Amino acid sequence: MMSILLYLSIVMCKDDVYAAVKKLLMDKFGLQEDMISPDKLLEDELDFDSLDAVDLLIYLENHIEGKPESSIFRNVKTVQDVVDILYPLWKNEA
Repeated sequence: MMSILLYLSIVMCKDDVYAAVKKLLMDKFGLQEDMISPDKLLEDELDFDSLDAVDLLIYLENHIEGKPESSIFRNVKTVQDVVDILYPLWKNEA
């Protein structure tokens, strides 16, 4: 699987970040492509539990330069929330 850092180093816009997050959710968490959309609630609709959330956070911390602080993920509810957090982190690295 391509590292999200490598993928984000070649992306151009939020749509590309969404594609990277979607791929991560499919590859690492076994979600089907048709289950994932920006408005999907991670916990309620995609069955993310607290361990999945921690796994996602650890993966992102290990694969994104600048180590995103866990506190910025506290209010994440949807797939789009993840994209909205990651996009500025990537943009600041570009």
